[in-house]
Amino acid sequence: MMEDHHHHMMEDHHHMMEDHHHMMEDHHHMMEDHHHMMEDHHHMMEDHHHHMMEDHHHMMEDHHHMMEDHHHHMMEDHHHMMEDHHHMMEDHHHHMMEDHHHMMEDHHHMMEDHHHMMEEDHHHMMEDHHHMMMDHHHMMEDHHHMMEDHHHMMEEDHHHMMEDHHHMMEEDHHHMMEEDHHHMMRRTTT
Repeated sequence: MMEDHHHHMMEDHHHMMEDHHHMMEDHHHMMEDHHHMMEDHHHMMEDHHHHMMEDHHHMMEDHHHMMEDHHHHMMEDHHHMMEDHHHMMEDHHHHMMEDHHHMMEDHHHMMEDHHHMMEEDHHHMMEDHHHMMMDHHHMMEDHHHMMEDHHHMMEEDHHHMMEDHHHMMEEDHHHMMEEDHHHMMRRTTT
C-alpha cells in the first residue's frame, strides 16, 4: 500500500512539474512577443522621424523655389518700371523729378516701416518656434518619465506575482504533506 501511495504521489508531482514547465514556457513566449512589439514600435518611430525630416526638406526646397520665382518676377517688374520711368522722364522731366523726389521719400518711409514690421514678425515667429521646440522637449521628457514609471510598476507587479506564486506552492505542498500523513496514519491503524 505504501508503495502504491508513493507511486501515486510521484505521478502527481510529475504532472505538477509538467504544468509548471508549460506555464514557464508560456511566460517566455509572452516576453518574446513583448520584445517584438517594442522592436516594431522603435521601427515605427524611426520611420516617423525619417518622414518628418523628408517633409521638412521638401518644404525648404519649395520655399527656395518660391524665393527664386519671387526674385525673378521682381526683376522683371523692375525692368518694366524702369522703361516706363525713362519715357516719363523724357516727356515731363522737371515735373517728374519733383514728383519722383516726393514719391521716393514716401517710398523710403514706407520701406523703413515695412522692414521694421518684417523684423518684428520674424522675431515673433522665431520666439513661437522656440517655444514650440521647448514644449516638444518637455513632452519628450514627460514621456520618458512615464515609461520609467511604467517599467518600475511592471517590475513590482512581477515581484508580487512571484511572491504569491511561491506562497501558493508552499501552501499546496504543505497541504499535500498533511493529507499524505493523514492517509498514512489511517492505513497504519486499519
